Amino acid sequence: MAMETKALGHVEVKDGDRGVVEAVFSKFNVRDLDGDVTLKEAFIPESRVKISSYNHGSWESGQLPVGVGTIEVRDDCAVLKGKFFMNTSAGRETFEAVKGLGDLAEWSYGFVVADAEFEEFEGKHSRILKKVNVFEISPVLKGAGIGTGTLDIKSAGASFTGQCEQVLTELESLTGRGAEILVKRREEGKGLGGESRELLTKIDGELETLKGLLFEPAPEPESDEEEADDEYKQEFIREHLRHIASQHGLA
Repeated sequence: MAMETKALGHVEVKDGDRGVVEAVFSKFNVRDLDGDVTLKEAFIPESRVKISSYNHGSWESGQLPVGVGTIEVRDDCAVLKGKFFMNTSAGRETFEAVKGLGDLAEWSYGFVVADAEFEEFEGKHSRILKKVNVFEISPVLKGAGIGTGTLDIKSAGASFTGQCEQVLTELESLTGRGAEILVKRREEGKGLGGESRELLTKIDGELETLKGLLFEPAPEPESDEEEADDEYKQEFIREHLRHIASQHGLA
């Protein structure tokens, strides 16, 4: 099946200070400018997607992706919760372009229709999208959606508390999804796969490291040598937190 794209407009940008973008990319039960009506169940919640370079450049022109994200399904819309690759020039430049455009920024997503039918919607012949597979989401110059746009956009340099909040949110999401998957696999007489168990074991190890930090006494430097040692410890902690954040797509 051929991949389609659906462009979206009406963007609202809120400037922040981290490298994360959050954007509505589909409104449910609304006939868009392509004559399509997307249902809530069309998207797979928490599925991972690539953020393409401008105008679907990663898909159509073979350019490198500029970020990754997940799809959050809300009551009336689907939201991209994405992270630009701020350590690459393409990621930074695309982020800055989207941020600079503000309410002029628009988005489009590439997808394959898995299930759809044609019927009347509000008196107009429409294609009802019942199930789609989204492969990439891209900023574009021209949008065609209704009631969609960027909710929040933030650049690199989150505070320590903010980074902890991000990791906690991802862990809560991972725990919930893991429980759902385990229930389904148990119904089939199976457990978690070997790769999933290996990754969860690594996450557990990092959490144990964090737990140990809670009981680490705060040093009281009395000399330049002790101050240097304190800085070394702080850098050690930051490195561990960056490692954990990277495992959850936050760094």
